[in-house]
Amino acid sequence: ILLKSKFGFGISGLLTKTGSSGFAVSPKTCLMYRVHIREVINSNGLTDSLHFLIEKEKKTLGNFYFSHQNYEKALRIYTAAADMIIELKLHEGDDKGTSPEGAKQLIIDCLNNVSLSQIRLGQYKEAKDTCGKVIQNWDKDNMKALCRAAHASILDGSFVEAEASIKAALSVHAEDKDALKMQQLYRKRKRQYIETERKLYSKMASAFVEKDNKDMSCSDLPSNGYSTGGTGAEYAVSSKSIVYSTLLGGMLFIIVSFGYLCYHRYTPLFHNQEF
Repeated sequence: ILLKSKFGFGISGLLTKTGSSGFAVSPKTCLMYRVHIREVINSNGLTDSLHFLIEKEKKTLGNFYFSHQNYEKALRIYTAAADMIIELKLHEGDDKGTSPEGAKQLIIDCLNNVSLSQIRLGQYKEAKDTCGKVIQNWDKDNMKALCRAAHASILDGSFVEAEASIKAALSVHAEDKDALKMQQLYRKRKRQYIETERKLYSKMASAFVEKDNKDMSCSDLPSNGYSTGGTGAEYAVSSKSIVYSTLLGGMLFIIVSFGYLCYHRYTPLFHNQEF
């Protein structure tokens, strides 16, 4: 097995025993281990208690990879651990040596770590789905799941879902630091979104008016090249009014249509909860 230096002795290396100088293992040195397999245990013969300890160690291993920013590998390990516990039904406590509550908590912890890994990888929709599983199947008041659902929704631009998640979290614990932090982030991102939209519409309106003015500057002159007086100015005012009216009407139509779709077609992440 080849072990990279950052997982071995890193930049510090391994010094020799006291009284001698130099390194037993130089800094930034990769390590090679030779492993001899002496026995293979059939997993079918393992007790639930031993399965539980194995999946618990998987979570610890996932934490190691997460701390080293290897989010993809951490995600795979967390997912495998949670799936195995659910598949073996350890949370039902068939084996007296396994605590159902301990197994359930391990599932929740692994799924919460899955959602955090997905957020770090930019998989916001998947993170929201994972948080939904925790809330709907395991713990409807789990603060980590609620806050991470809000975080993923904010980063995804789903402000309605984010607001619902934050309200649910604050209804459970009104003074929770993470929930209040998500509330501040939500307000900040929403203000930024509204300001960006306002600038975009303003830019679009300016472009329409500028184009209309250019068109009128060419059409106001008669074919002989001489001005006809006030007719062009009156036409310019009339055309600008038409452009502004059309633009405002279009923006109003878009806003009303968006509101209608949100009201009739939007299914919130926590549709089965009361806020």
